[in-house]
Amino acid sequence: MCRPRPLVLVVRVGVTHVVRLLRQFGRRRIAGGVPACGAVTGICTHRRRVPHDRAAGTRPFRVLVATLIGPRSRTQRRRSASIGRRAAFTVTVHQSIGYAIRGAGIPCSVRVAARIGCSGWSYRDWRGVVYPDQLPQSRWFEHYATLFDTVELNNTFYRLPTSAAVERWAAAAPKGFVYATKLGMFGSHRKKLREPEPWLANHLDRVERLGSALGPNLVQLPPRWHRNTARLDEFLEAAPTSIRWAVEFREPTWLHDDVFVVLQRHGAALCIHDLIKDHPFTLTTDWTYIRFHGPDALVRPYHGAYGPGRLRRWADRIDEVLEDSHDVYGYFNNDFDGNAVRDAQWLLSALTRHESFTAPGATPDADRKEGHCSERHPKLVGEP
Repeated sequence: MCRPRPLVLVVRVGVTHVVRLLRQFGRRRIAGGVPACGAVTGICTHRRRVPHDRAAGTRPFRVLVATLIGPRSRTQRRRSASIGRRAAFTVTVHQSIGYAIRGAGIPCSVRVAARIGCSGWSYRDWRGVVYPDQLPQSRWFEHYATLFDTVELNNTFYRLPTSAAVERWAAAAPKGFVYATKLGMFGSHRKKLREPEPWLANHLDRVERLGSALGPNLVQLPPRWHRNTARLDEFLEAAPTSIRWAVEFREPTWLHDDVFVVLQRHGAALCIHDLIKDHPFTLTTDWTYIRFHGPDALVRPYHGAYGPGRLRRWADRIDEVLEDSHDVYGYFNNDFDGNAVRDAQWLLSALTRHESFTAPGATPDADRKEGHCSERHPKLVGEP
């Protein structure tokens, strides 16, 4: 653990801190061409691993940040120089911070990611609605992947998939496609997150076989299990930070500041959904996970269509999240009659107007005109 030294500014991960420093001290060119500012006078070798979206290429990178320079004694200068020879003062940040850095006047081509899709792709009543009548079921995923660049895997919640099945999913995923996986109900419901090491290892053994197609992992907790902050903390302490974790609470007592603090401490996202009335739209990390269970989810979950009228409000909220350089994952679970596909496509098309968001399948530079991304799918399912 790093100990801040006098006159040394230790910067935590965060857009605001980095941008403030860049604006205050100005930029300088340093080894490797990494934009930085000021002079490195203090050294800290402690690094925080930041989860990333492998397929989107948003991998962690380092930004060298200046420390405050002020009058120091000869002993302090000698100590700083000695430390400086050992390592460079670094702060690990997520690449989505690049958009905010660009706002400080530094050219940056990084895009924030907004991945919108469905919770599953294989539903019988989607034949003739989403998939052509004559298309064999074995090719449904291939067709789905032309509509979206992500899907939420629900079947990992009900049973642990075989290694062969996961490897087939990985092989079937086109470049840039991401699977969001759900933690098995054995750990979330039977064990209630207790003693996570043994059963979590089985989950990780499977999902890590997805390779670059591995996206966030969702932990869905039982609807009648009341808040247990210590148990949540125990699980997240065991969960690897190389993977993005989101937690969906189905019992209202979990929506509490103490729980949010635990999520923030571990860099986990609060899953935002509509199965709890007036669920807060709160971000506990630098990305968010949203689930749409149906426009009347409290009464009739998984049925009905949101439509543009209800989704415009969600599009505005997500726009604000993207504006703050945070990634967004959104999945529609109102699968009956193919409503999930139509709603997801509408929301995706609404978000393509965001200047830092590249639509699925679009080339970030070639397809952009006047700050807008070209749409990959101009027609929604069900349109002529």
